[in-house]
Amino acid sequence: MCVGLTFVLHLSTYLLNTQLPIHLLTLGGSHAHIGWLFGVTTAVGLVLRPQVGGWKGGYGARAVMVPGALALVMTMLALTRADTPFSVIALMIGLGIGNALISTTGSIVVANESPADRRGELLSLFYVFSSVGVALGPPMGFALAELGGMRLNFAAVIATSLLAVGLVALVRTTPGNPGAPGGFGLRWSRHAAAASLALI
Repeated sequence: MCVGLTFVLHLSTYLLNTQLPIHLLTLGGSHAHIGWLFGVTTAVGLVLRPQVGGWKGGYGARAVMVPGALALVMTMLALTRADTPFSVIALMIGLGIGNALISTTGSIVVANESPADRRGELLSLFYVFSSVGVALGPPMGFALAELGGMRLNFAAVIATSLLAVGLVALVRTTPGNPGAPGGFGLRWSRHAAAASLALI
């Protein structure tokens, strides 16, 4: 399930990311604004990704993925209403949250719950499907834009993000331990926070 989920997530993200810079320019944005689009998403990921392992251990994979999937869908919907460069850039926080919580948790699930003799194979498959989504997203994004402009592109990313929500709902993993370090309701891992600050 996580293999299919990472494909859908990356397909949705790159359908959006190839067209959003062009859309930003039509809203009066500059090339500097385009840089902020991806800088914001990356910064959010740097803060959240190191914490995901502790959260997954504390509450289980679905409890971490569901907020990410909801953030993804709400961001895609909100982008259809954003009409200034600043509002588009601000909404990229939601995209960063969705990607960090879903993709990082998915890789942990595959690593933890695969049979030991197939772990390497299944992790490779997980990243191959991620790359397939990355590879297909840009040409599909431009093809959709040529057919129906940004409106059709937004419709496609909303549809794929809804599919991601459905796949998250189907994820079945071992339950977490709410008392584990880093679980929701407890302070964040200091070691992971230090890693985030170093990366930023």
